[in-house]
Order: sequence, then C-alpha cells, then structure tokens
Amino acid sequence: DVVSAPLAPVEQHLRSPDVDPMLNWRVVRRGLWVNGVETLFDYFTDMMRYEVSPFARDITCPTLATTAEGDPGSANARTLLDAIGSSRKALMRFTAAEDSEGHCEGTVRRLFHQRCYDWLDEQLAR
Repeated sequence: DVVSAPLAPVEQHLRSPDVDPMLNWRVVRRGLWVNGVETLFDYFTDMMRYEVSPFARDITCPTLATTAEGDPGSANARTLLDAIGSSRKALMRFTAAEDSEGHCEGTVRRLFHQRCYDWLDEQLAR
C-alpha cells in the first residue's frame, strides 16, 4: 500500500525482537488490539476519529490540563482548556528548569503526581 509505506520501517522495528518489550506491548500488542486494527498506519488513521474540541464546552467538571516545555503533544493545552465549559479549570505548567521537559512530564513523575494531587485535594475540599 503506497499510503502506508512510510510507516512500514517503523512498524517493522516495533515488531522486531530488538525493540524494547514495553514499547512493543504499548504500541503493537495493546495499541493495535484495543483499536481493532492490524497495522500502525491503520492505528494512526483511527486516532484521527477522536476529537474533544467540539464537545469541550460540555465538560463542566473541574478540569486540570498540564503542559511541559518540549512536549509538542501538550502545545495546545491552553486552547483546549479555554474551550472547556467548566468554571473550575487550571493549566499546570512544567518547565525545563524543573527537569520536566518532554512528553507527559515523564522525567519527573513524582513532581507531576504531587502537584496534580495537590490540585485535586483543593478541588475536593470545595
């Protein structure tokens, strides 16, 4: 398939015995299975179906969004948070100075958990 050809080397690597077993499990074994697809191309194509923006205004519960420097996945967190209908919402920033740059604050999970649980404690106290 010409369209899925660019992903073929990536998928071949993810399926190889040389890849990190957890990465293989998260993407290939679990990711494809959960979404009921056979290939990485089909997985990414399926992900395009999911969009929260049209429904964001209907979210009325307390909402916390996080963003970290260097994480392109969280670059639009402010835009999404602004669209959410809740009056109790916050954007929590993580910075390179905290060594927390990168995807999902993965390098500082303790800091992430502490700050998120503190926020949650404040919300539940209301």
